[in-house]
Amino acid sequence: MQLPTNNFSSAYHASSLEVLERSLKDIPFYRAWRALDPGAGRPVDERFQALPVLGKADIRQYFPGGFIPQGADFDTALARGIIEYVATSGTTSEQVTNIWNQQWWDASERASWQLNRVLSDATKSEHREALLGSALSIGDIDDTGDIAYEDRLWKNYLFLNEKSSPLLWQEKHYRRMIEELARFQPDILEANPSYLWHLCRYASQHNVSLHQPRAIIYTYELPFAWQKRWIQRVFDCPCASSYGSTELGYVFMECPYGRLHQNTRFVRVDFQPLAPEHGGHDMGRILVTTFGNPWYQIVRFDPGDIVRLSEAPCACGGREGFVLEAIEGRFAYCTQDYRGRLITPRRLDAAMQGVDGISGYSLVQEAPGEYAIRVCADKPLSQAREEIVTALQRVYGIEAKFFVEFCDAIQPEPSGKFCYSRSKCLPDINHFIRTR
Repeated sequence: MQLPTNNFSSAYHASSLEVLERSLKDIPFYRAWRALDPGAGRPVDERFQALPVLGKADIRQYFPGGFIPQGADFDTALARGIIEYVATSGTTSEQVTNIWNQQWWDASERASWQLNRVLSDATKSEHREALLGSALSIGDIDDTGDIAYEDRLWKNYLFLNEKSSPLLWQEKHYRRMIEELARFQPDILEANPSYLWHLCRYASQHNVSLHQPRAIIYTYELPFAWQKRWIQRVFDCPCASSYGSTELGYVFMECPYGRLHQNTRFVRVDFQPLAPEHGGHDMGRILVTTFGNPWYQIVRFDPGDIVRLSEAPCACGGREGFVLEAIEGRFAYCTQDYRGRLITPRRLDAAMQGVDGISGYSLVQEAPGEYAIRVCADKPLSQAREEIVTALQRVYGIEAKFFVEFCDAIQPEPSGKFCYSRSKCLPDINHFIRTR
C-alpha cells in the first residue's frame, strides 16, 4: 500500500526513476534484476514493487565490486579519503561493511533536521553536539582505560562515552559525563535511549541536575516507555527519534507532534503491509532506496524494522512522503502470541509500562506459547510477578505460560545495543507479509 500519489513531489518521482534506471544499467549487482523490471512504459512505483528485496547477506556476498557504479574512479576516491569502508557492529548476521561518504551522510542529516522545527532552529548555525552511545557504534573504544576529554572532542562534537556498554560505567564515569555536559554546553544531545536512561537514572537517584540542551535526539535504538520516564524526570527539553542506518543515512525524523516523517530528498520508501491477522493494512515493513549518493547505491534495502503508518494528517503540517505513527521495532526482536500472531517490541513495551517499578526486562519466546522473562524491578519480585504475568497475558493470551525471573541488569547485545525481546521460533518475515 502506498499513500496517495499527491503526497510525493515530481522531484521525488524523478529521483526514483533516475536511481532505478541507473542502477539496472550501471551497477553490477542490480543488472540481474533487469529481467524482473516491467519496463519504462510502466509507472515507477510498479517497477520498484516488481523488484526483489536487498538484504545484508546480499551486500556481504557481493561487496564491494557488485555495488560500484560503472565508470566510477573508486580507487582514487578511496585514496583521497572521499569515501572509506565502514563496518557495522553486532552478530555475524548483522555485520556489514559499507561504503561511507561523509559529505552525503552530513547532507542527509541536515535534511532530516528540517522535518522537526525545533531541530531546524537549533541547527541553523554552527552548533555543539554531544553524543552518548556505545563506543562500538560511535567514537573510540576503550573498555579497560579512560580516554581524555580532549581526545573525545572532534570539531563541534563531544563523545561522552568510550565504553562498549553502560554496565562498565563506574561512579567516576557518571560524574565525568555530568561535568562534561556542563562544561561543553551542547545544543543537541544525541543518544542511545538505553545509555541515556542509565545516566538519567543515576542523576535522578543522586539528585543531580544536568545541562539542558535545546533538544535530545534518540538514535541507534527504539526508545522504550520505562526509559523515557526516567529521561523526562531529568530533561524538560524536546525529544525526537531519528531513524536510519549506516547503509541508508537518515530515513525518518520525529516531529514535535510525535510522528515520523520521511526524508524524501534522500530516500525512497516502499511499504509492504502485514497480513490482517498480524497487524493490518497500516503496519508492515519498509524497503528503502537512497538518493544522491554517487558512490554507493542502495535499492529496496530491508533495514529490518516494522513500522505503523499514520493515516491522519500530522498537525506539524508535513505532508510529503510516508508519515509513521510509530516504529514498532526490529522484526528480529518480535515474538508471537499463543495463536501465532505477531507481537512487536513496541506492543510488548506498551503492556509492560503498566507494571510499576520495572527498570528493564528481557523476554525470550522459548516455544509456541511459552515465554521466559527476566526482569529488573525496584520492588521484590514476589510483589511484581502477578502484575507482570497479568500484563503479558493481555498480549500473549491467557493460555500462554510464563517463567519470571529477577535479575540485577540486562546485558547488551554484541553490538552494544540492547534487545528486550526475541523468539527462538520466529518464522521468516515473509510468513507475515500480506500476499495480495
